Amino acid sequence: MESQELHRFKTIILELYKSFPQGLFGEEIIKMAIITEEMREELVNKGILYKTKLGDKNYYTLGANGLNLVSSWKMEELTDETKRLNQWVLILSVIVVFLTIIQILLIAKT
Repeated sequence: MESQELHRFKTIILELYKSFPQGLFGEEIIKMAIITEEMREELVNKGILYKTKLGDKNYYTLGANGLNLVSSWKMEELTDETKRLNQWVLILSVIVVFLTIIQILLIAKT
């Protein structure tokens, strides 16, 4: 998938996740993100999407593996945020140690 297609795919999956389990997206909306019929069917076969027919139209919602996919994306975001927070803790710890050493030196001088 190209970057733009991947972004559209991720956006549509996250929108389905926000409206899960009641949310159903029509085939027209899914076609904007997942252009080929083969790709849509593959995602249904893999359990990322669940396809249902209401009347004469096809509708899609998240399948079990789609929920797992969103969960893994959320876990990546949390991991990145944890790394960023750990870096800040390290920086602040170094500053506190530095200030403590300066304070000890100033007290020792007097």
